[in-house]
Amino acid sequence: MVQRISNDYRITLRSPSTPHQVATPDDKRKNWFVDPNAMDASGQPDMKARSFGKDGSRFKAVKFERKAIPDPTVGERDVSELTVEDIVRGNTLVLVMGKEQNLADYEVKFQFRLKVVADIPPVKKGGTFRIPGHESTTYKVIDILEDSAVISPLKADGTPDGELVVKKG
Repeated sequence: MVQRISNDYRITLRSPSTPHQVATPDDKRKNWFVDPNAMDASGQPDMKARSFGKDGSRFKAVKFERKAIPDPTVGERDVSELTVEDIVRGNTLVLVMGKEQNLADYEVKFQFRLKVVADIPPVKKGGTFRIPGHESTTYKVIDILEDSAVISPLKADGTPDGELVVKKG
């Protein structure tokens, strides 16, 4: 492993008032205004008013909960929460007022060093690669950590055949 590459995707709840402002500074569009309780004219959930991110279809606002905690400096601090469904990843996350979250996707860059140095293009988690000069084996990236990557050679049927930890350096 030569390098872990971070493709940042930061997201922050900026306003507890409806419609709630959500900032996505790594998107072309930086701010979105969403309402998890919005209804259209027919009384059905208004998906356009609930959706945001990338082209407006990455996330869906599900629920907003107003919360506050005591703060010795200002008396009370807003820690309201917006529950969001990440449609791309298929999971749910909770945005806390004013706290930035980074939903980074990681890639890993490998180098094969046996007699000759062969650079392998960056591979995302779940992606596959082959080592130049040794193409008979396909490897799958299982996990990408700060200082290592977990890979697995694939059997002929595409199933993993054990795990290997590749350290950085």
